[in-house]
Amino acid sequence: MKTKSRGTQEAQEFIRQRCVDAIRKGRSIADAARAFAVSYDAAHRWHKLHKKGGSNALVSRKRGRKHGEQRRLSAAQESRLRRMIIDSTPEQLKLPFMLWERRAVQQLVEKKFGLHLPVRTVGEYLLRWGLSCQRPATAFYEQQSKAVKQWLKERYPEIVKRAKAQNAEIQWTDEAGVSTSSAAGARGYAMKGKTPVLKRAARPSRINHISSVTNQGKMRFMIYEGTFTAERFIKFLEQSVKAAAGRKIIQIVDNLRVHHSKAVSEWLQGKETLIELEYLPAYSALP
Repeated sequence: MKTKSRGTQEAQEFIRQRCVDAIRKGRSIADAARAFAVSYDAAHRWHKLHKKGGSNALVSRKRGRKHGEQRRLSAAQESRLRRMIIDSTPEQLKLPFMLWERRAVQQLVEKKFGLHLPVRTVGEYLLRWGLSCQRPATAFYEQQSKAVKQWLKERYPEIVKRAKAQNAEIQWTDEAGVSTSSAAGARGYAMKGKTPVLKRAARPSRINHISSVTNQGKMRFMIYEGTFTAERFIKFLEQSVKAAAGRKIIQIVDNLRVHHSKAVSEWLQGKETLIELEYLPAYSALP
């Protein structure tokens, strides 16, 4: 008799069904066991299972652990641990880490539950909870969040009202620099064993620019070399006025010393119908 390969669950289920069918048709258990090359005990057990549950009792069941079976942490512990990671920093929980990493979570589990988890297992838990390793965003201690909220609530609506009355365009302005060395910490996926190569100059180059963007997304920028000075800022303001073609501009800037310089103040005099500056609170990030 030709049967399927005995290694698969499907093949094993096929043998169980045929063996029991042979017994039900009158063959002895020993004879059926020999015919299908199985032990007497196996054939006898299958026959008993079939008597109790019919053919369904012989169906192959999915092997391996059930979802959540044999995990070191209980569901309640997992929920509590995930909440602590989301709501707190390691420092707040008196752990010697600045940010959450696998070793920090490992120590937290030992501290709270008295369990030691391998670092790899900790990583699997974190992925299961929807947490991933990310680069942190930067927030300055000096930033005055209350002052920013107050400015947005009180001062900015006045600017919007004045802009509408004067048919002026509101522009948010800031300076920034881009360096080729910024790519050093970049990450990207590649085939295993084939490290991606990012070619760049040995000496990093830097591009400085000042740009403005309106609430409608219209952007203007100017590239410059060297230090940002009052003269460069004035040049940008002059170009902005020309681009506005007679429409007034309300330029919102931060409190950089150049923005408050005497040269800029003198240049603005007499140009109130063309341009004016509004200053954000100290250490504010532009929207």
